[in-house]
Amino acid sequence: MTVEQGRVVDAIGVERATDTVVLTISDHLTWEDERAHLSTLQTKLNTYFAYLESGEVYESFAESRGRAFRIDIVFLHTPTPAADDFLTEVRRDHRGCRVWPVVASLARSYGFAVGRPIPSSCSALRYVLRTG
Repeated sequence: MTVEQGRVVDAIGVERATDTVVLTISDHLTWEDERAHLSTLQTKLNTYFAYLESGEVYESFAESRGRAFRIDIVFLHTPTPAADDFLTEVRRDHRGCRVWPVVASLARSYGFAVGRPIPSSCSALRYVLRTG
């Protein structure tokens, strides 16, 4: 599965070294159409956050109970400055929801750690790309 399948979680598992549930977004798209790529990534991130915030993760992946979460994004192509800005905004916006960057491995991977349980105050937090 890939970033293009916006309503699907690409991969989920437990990182044994940290006992953290890791959800991975696999992004193979080029940045030729930056706006479309950012929109696709936005949809995927919103799906992942909704999956965590709704508690669906506990129903579909029983091993997640009692563990912290992390969302990793692995890019095949180096993100543009606008993509870096967008991901920085996502990290900044989630600070109050106990979500912060934790991964800078590989040339261009990004991670967001999610506290447990997901604060209900974050349930409506979604990302909308700014125009202009």
